[in-house]
Amino acid sequence: MERINVKKEIVCWGIGRICRNCLVNYPEVNPSFFIDSYAACKIFEGKTVKSPKEIDDWTKYYIIITIKSKKAKAEIEEFLIEKGLHKEQDFCTYDHFFTCQSITVEKSMHLVEKYINEHPEMMSPILLRIPVTGIRNDKAYSRFISKYIKKRGSAKCVILSVVQGEISEEFPTKFGCSVLRMPNSFMNQEDISGNNEEIESLLAPEEMKWLEETRRRKLSDDKEEELHVSIKLYYYYKIILKQLKPSKIIFWSNWNIESYIVGHLADAYNIPCGFMEYGWLPGTYQVDPRGIAGQSEYAVNPRMFETLEVTNIYDVKKIKQYIIDCKMDTRTFADTEEDNAALLRLDQNKKNIFLVGMDDHGMRMNPQNEYWKKYVSNVVESTEETLILLAELCKRNNWNLIFKPHPGNRAYHYETDFENIILVRDMEIDKLIKLADVVVSIASSVDYKTLIYGKPLVQLGIHTLLGKGCTYVVLEKGMLEKQICLALENGMTEEQIEKFDRLLQILLQKYLWDDLSDRSLRYGRSTDEDFLS
Repeated sequence: MERINVKKEIVCWGIGRICRNCLVNYPEVNPSFFIDSYAACKIFEGKTVKSPKEIDDWTKYYIIITIKSKKAKAEIEEFLIEKGLHKEQDFCTYDHFFTCQSITVEKSMHLVEKYINEHPEMMSPILLRIPVTGIRNDKAYSRFISKYIKKRGSAKCVILSVVQGEISEEFPTKFGCSVLRMPNSFMNQEDISGNNEEIESLLAPEEMKWLEETRRRKLSDDKEEELHVSIKLYYYYKIILKQLKPSKIIFWSNWNIESYIVGHLADAYNIPCGFMEYGWLPGTYQVDPRGIAGQSEYAVNPRMFETLEVTNIYDVKKIKQYIIDCKMDTRTFADTEEDNAALLRLDQNKKNIFLVGMDDHGMRMNPQNEYWKKYVSNVVESTEETLILLAELCKRNNWNLIFKPHPGNRAYHYETDFENIILVRDMEIDKLIKLADVVVSIASSVDYKTLIYGKPLVQLGIHTLLGKGCTYVVLEKGMLEKQICLALENGMTEEQIEKFDRLLQILLQKYLWDDLSDRSLRYGRSTDEDFLS
């Protein structure tokens, strides 16, 4: 199918999970603005969000419907037809628009097999399952990956990634090794093709049982479809790993079905595997053999820190001040009238409690599953539950409550009747941390930044700060009020500061890699040191 040739301004209708995935996987598609009938925010990914009522001339735009619900898509299509637009010519759904850019499971497996036959010297490479586009700070990211590959030798590394269209010399030149195309798993449509019953018959009963159990970790709008995709992905990676026989695997991100499948198969085949993400400390990347956040070995085994010898290689006080001065890792924000009006409601005579929203909607984790309780939080089941708990406590104790949802969840409606919640969606996070007397969080990259600013952190979730003596830990709901009161009374104590500084020394020496971003102060491990060594 030929890609739809669009000569008008592109607009995406719907600012949920599907839209966010489209923007990440297809960065060349740059919407002028977004449409959403129920948006709770005016800015999404740095662009304006409008309601359909605000559009005067629909003929000026090409509409991509970035919504998964079949019913909602049908209603929007009917609405656009009533406005005089024609399907495909003036609008289409996201899966139709992008399908021609992906390849099938079968074709990808064939291309990998062909590659190995033509390049037998590439057998047993370091396999990097990482993105090649749509990454934050792309210049530093490509510099980091290419330097890692160069140090290992380009003949020892292969990148497996979603690439739109045929692979040109751009990506191999950019990263310094071969790039192989894989299907785009999030679309769940033609790119995951083939006879599912036939593939299922090729998997052992224990493999199907594992897939069923793993699927329960995740929330899904369509359980049957999710299992269908999981089976295809499992079969795909099983074949790919047998074809390539990688010496090790580096997988970008975690928490999704695909990452669980790769980790499971790597373990079954005795292949060292590490999960890569942005480091908790701004200016770094992390690679962990267990996973990200609460799944990390540093979260699962907090006592491992107690016996580690620490040498004061880094001036951590200087690093913290540098991060503050440069506002490092501050995401795109907007100084909106709505946020400023909300902050005007702050009572200057009250203490400020700031709740940092977790990306629980983007994670799509099932809070009823034991996996959530083990690796996310055994105290609360969502950001929304935490918000309601805090609203009650703040009302009773006469505290201000500031709440900023995770950037990926800015459009989400938090169902609460409490009027004492000061909701800000697009404001700079550094400003809110400085306003806070206490920061409350389940798990967020903001947690480390909070401690860098010297603000007390009340922690309800499971991640790499747990058990390190840097935070006020909540082990059950009844402890939340007491811990906030302690944090208000004592602030971030000298003991917590000392333990946090020790933790930073350990992380920078043993766990976090310098991301090679443009900055004057360098810190973190060098790519001279291999991952998982």
